[in-house]
Amino acid sequence: MIVTVNELTTKRSVRLEVEPGHSVRAVVEEVMKALKVPPQTTYRLVLGGKEIGPELFDRTLGELGISDGAVMDLVPRPVGGSMLLPRDKFLKRLEREEEDLRKNGYTFTKQDVWKPMNFPMVYSAGYETLNVAVRYTVTFKARGFLMTKRGIEEQMDHSASLYVLDYYPYMDPKKGAPMRIFWESDIFHPNICPGSRYGGNGLVCWKMIKEWGKTFSLATLVRGLQLLVENPNPEDPLSKIPVCMQAASFFKDNPHLTGSFKPEGQSRPRVIE
Repeated sequence: MIVTVNELTTKRSVRLEVEPGHSVRAVVEEVMKALKVPPQTTYRLVLGGKEIGPELFDRTLGELGISDGAVMDLVPRPVGGSMLLPRDKFLKRLEREEEDLRKNGYTFTKQDVWKPMNFPMVYSAGYETLNVAVRYTVTFKARGFLMTKRGIEEQMDHSASLYVLDYYPYMDPKKGAPMRIFWESDIFHPNICPGSRYGGNGLVCWKMIKEWGKTFSLATLVRGLQLLVENPNPEDPLSKIPVCMQAASFFKDNPHLTGSFKPEGQSRPRVIE
């Protein structure tokens, strides 16, 4: 089916060939990509006077009754520390995303936090204090490696903590993404520091967090972590962490050990004009 999206800031329109099973988020991403809109901008869709906010972007077009020939407006939405979902909507959103995690076979534990926490910063020295709502510790499989007394060995089981901040799922222009991720298990990787039980601080150097506007889902974050584990970037290591620098050197010398995780294929909305 064909839908039209009008981006009101630039006063441009995009027509897309879509399927009822495509998510609203996928449609918005394709429009933003076609119009070269900065991913940090947060939007809402308006269809016939009805607002579809980011909290509904993981729903499909079919679920929201968006049919062939629909014309929607893409409207910028202000973001920042004052942009908070009501508590009930916040919790319902997380419940849906927890179910998505289960459907994708991920195991996790959940801890309600609702208090400020200090986090080491990835891209600069020092700490930041952020209001954490919920912490998820997720376990998943991906082909990674450990540095042991016997040498570099394969490791398939991993765990990481996802700290959901109180302004989730919005991007904050000062604080950045509404999520912080720290590694819990051991790992030998240029872009991931081992967890605190293994002598590290769990820092994760990851482009997806810096460019948060392209994803707002717990499940897509975990899939992204699987990709990161199996596709290390030795050209951009955590430079102040010795084990990460060692890993960067190792993967430069052994590029054949990367790239084995392939996410399941799924069609995308296609811009037709």
